[in-house]
Amino acid sequence: MRLANIIDKASVSSEDLEGQGVNRRVNLKDLVPEFDPKNADIYLFFEIFERQAKKEKVAEERWVSQLIPLLSMEIVELVVKKPPEMGDNYPHIKNLLLHRFQLTPVALRDRFESHQRRPGTLWSDLVFDLRSYLDNWLAGMKVDDFVGLKELMLTEQLKKRAPI
Repeated sequence: MRLANIIDKASVSSEDLEGQGVNRRVNLKDLVPEFDPKNADIYLFFEIFERQAKKEKVAEERWVSQLIPLLSMEIVELVVKKPPEMGDNYPHIKNLLLHRFQLTPVALRDRFESHQRRPGTLWSDLVFDLRSYLDNWLAGMKVDDFVGLKELMLTEQLKKRAPI
């Protein structure tokens, strides 16, 4: 029943749009590709989703209901199992899914350090991917200033040089 209610709310009416004055319905399912857990990068998926939601001026409290139709049933079950007050909390749901796909700060650091340009892709695509991995790694490590960045870099270098 709760799942049906979430999916029924998938399109957003003008009352849900920030800035009001807009008289149209927005369905992010038409603008964002569905998440493929086997092949897609969850961080890139969230980046696209959040950019489109902001561009279309969807109120943040409606983001979960816009996100649900883009996920597989297995992933939706994780969301639906949460208490209603947490099930509508987008940052909580996003963190839940990031944790589910085990993209910890360590995994993001590893991806940042080892990611290569795929044949046939542009260099700008590589820059975008690397920037995404770096930004999310730093956010996961709660680095938000230059001093924190220096400390993280020193710590990483010490880890590489310390005997095992």
